[in-house]
Amino acid sequence: MLRYGNPYSCDALRVAMMTCTASMCILRVNRWVSGQLDNSTQSALCVSLRHKASSIRIANRKKVEMFVGKRYHLPTRLRVAAPDIAAEWDHEKNPMHLYPEIVGIGYMHPVYWRCRGCANSYQMSVEKRVVRGFGCPLCEDRELDRSMALNTAAMGTGSARCGDSDTASSDATPPLLPGEENRSLRPKRTTMLNLRTKY
Repeated sequence: MLRYGNPYSCDALRVAMMTCTASMCILRVNRWVSGQLDNSTQSALCVSLRHKASSIRIANRKKVEMFVGKRYHLPTRLRVAAPDIAAEWDHEKNPMHLYPEIVGIGYMHPVYWRCRGCANSYQMSVEKRVVRGFGCPLCEDRELDRSMALNTAAMGTGSARCGDSDTASSDATPPLLPGEENRSLRPKRTTMLNLRTKY
């Protein structure tokens, strides 16, 4: 409640309310005016501070940014974290409110990509592309078939070359292991980008 005394008038209250704007919490009044207001009146006139954008609650934000790297201020936006993958973003098929500058690398919903090699358009989540390392299904199948053919040829000729290896020059490159060339034997996710807290 307001206590009206001799040095206090309605004009002073109007000046006090005009200085307390919607975006500021500081009540700029004179010391004698603030002494005349109760604590409840001062808190009612005071508007809360605007928080940073990172503390605003957004629906499904945990699914978009569920990386431990967020607290260490690592880049989590697709354009910054993986610009080569962001270049394959299909702007024609994806909705206009989604683009690589705002989408995080943990975004779980499928979006459209256009392969640079074969110009194939396919659907895959950003998390699957960046964190798990998947790519165009057609190109991966072709590379898998090619690497399997190379591995079977290398394994077949490897036993024949064992006897001739003593006479061969030492400058030759060592043969590759099956897991180095065959993509099907590689781990499904890269260890370096495995920063997610949960699936």
